[in-house]
Amino acid sequence: MFTIAKLKEQSSNTPYRVPIKVQTVSVGTTNTYIRDGQKKSATTIGFADQTGVIKGQCYDSSKLTTIKENSSVMIRNYIFRDSTIIITSATKVNVTSGVGDIDPIHRSQAAELSRPPPPPAVVSIEKAKKTTADTSVSVRGKVIRVDAVLERVTQRTQETIKLKQIYIQDGTGEVKVSMWRQLAETSIEVGKTFVSEQHKVVIDGFYKEEDDIILVCKQDDVYSDYKCPLHALREVVSDEEQAETVIEGMIPFNAVIVVSGNNTISSVTMD
Repeated sequence: MFTIAKLKEQSSNTPYRVPIKVQTVSVGTTNTYIRDGQKKSATTIGFADQTGVIKGQCYDSSKLTTIKENSSVMIRNYIFRDSTIIITSATKVNVTSGVGDIDPIHRSQAAELSRPPPPPAVVSIEKAKKTTADTSVSVRGKVIRVDAVLERVTQRTQETIKLKQIYIQDGTGEVKVSMWRQLAETSIEVGKTFVSEQHKVVIDGFYKEEDDIILVCKQDDVYSDYKCPLHALREVVSDEEQAETVIEGMIPFNAVIVVSGNNTISSVTMD
């Protein structure tokens, strides 16, 4: 029988038949995504025992009837990858005897493991422009100019889409932000504060919603859905290619996305 400390000494990215007993401290939110045309889900869990804490990732929602907060469970036929217990349909989970008293510090740490990561720190525009692709940042600046909404015709589909460009400024510099399609209709006023966030993610799925592609992005084992207009994929998909076909052939892949508001991506670049 493994303890958490003993499991962490083993090789990662490996299936394990040796059971492990843990207490479920916290069950996080369940995120859905699309893979191979099927809707799937993933739930992040914080486990603990007397020797430490470990994150769990459950890809079989039926197991959640057994994995309940404050329950002790035995897990078999799981995968240990990236310091995480991966629970799939092949994994066996059953209620078991208690694992003893859990240190309050371990409880707190396990609870943190099940929560989404905090948003990237807000940095100056000057610093944001110098960051590398593997750094997630947020910027905040005052809107100093809002251009009128324009219409542009795409080269590939000859579709007419809307574009609005705004300029934001802080004490270190200014930057132009292009807002396309539905985002172009967002009310932005001069003098207001605007926030744009950059995230390093793994794009692990997609689905269609009206005219937009919804990208399913994983960041620190948390899945989020973002609207992605076709124009935001111009660094990844050429005008002559079908976006869905290209993305399906690439996933999963590392990328840096910029989210400018309303959970909408303004740009995608390969990482």
